[in-house]
Amino acid sequence: MNLGMALALTSFVLIAGAVIWTNISGRPLPPGVERDVAFAATLFAGVALVSHPGAIGYGIAGIAFVLGGFFSFLTFMSGLPAQQAAVSVGRPAPDFRSLDADGREFRLSELSGSRVLLKFFRGTWCPYCVADLRLWNEYSGELRALGLKLVAVSHDSVGVLKQFKRKHAWNITLVADPDLEIIRRYNLQNHNFTPKGGPFRDMAIPAAILIDADGKVLWMSQASDFRVRSHPAKVLADIRAALSPGKAVPESNRTIYANVVSEEI
Repeated sequence: MNLGMALALTSFVLIAGAVIWTNISGRPLPPGVERDVAFAATLFAGVALVSHPGAIGYGIAGIAFVLGGFFSFLTFMSGLPAQQAAVSVGRPAPDFRSLDADGREFRLSELSGSRVLLKFFRGTWCPYCVADLRLWNEYSGELRALGLKLVAVSHDSVGVLKQFKRKHAWNITLVADPDLEIIRRYNLQNHNFTPKGGPFRDMAIPAAILIDADGKVLWMSQASDFRVRSHPAKVLADIRAALSPGKAVPESNRTIYANVVSEEI
């Protein structure tokens, strides 16, 4: 095996490994590592193409170069706008009505008297969102202890959410918003890349909103990168602080997600 073929295979293994790890394991690589892998795969493939790797090597290197370049492009296009949501701490959370994953009518106001952690996610196809929801399901005991009901909204259809719920059986209420009526009501829509229904379309900016029993917002956060989420332990610490008797809610009502999903994902 000559150097060109070795580099071609290495580049292909790098990019294929990253994609398989992210989509099958449901545990995305940290953003920095993901970007480095994509860049390395593209670089190795480029060097392979000029190293005369042979007919098969050209094919492998070509595929790896295109995939690596595209993956690199996505890592640099993952930033989300600093968009002001149509909700703020101390004000009522906009009510909405839709269907859940079981096809039953869901209305936010019907949860009045209970605390709600309302999450917006990009879709069931998004490995970063799925990893985040998986972690939140593992913290269902802590959510119950705080009297919180977890509700997650995406632009997926009822049928897609039903299949997703059947596959995972997580303790999360999944709400369908295929026309983005809820997402736009909260002004959390964003035009971004998606491999499903894309290549570019509107979807939710990942966000979490804590709603008290009286329907008012106590705390919220909004992602600045679609690959990055705060670990539930960090979010729950912020929520406990917001729920502490006599403790003032910080002036800034939006805590930007600052941490990688977690090394535990």
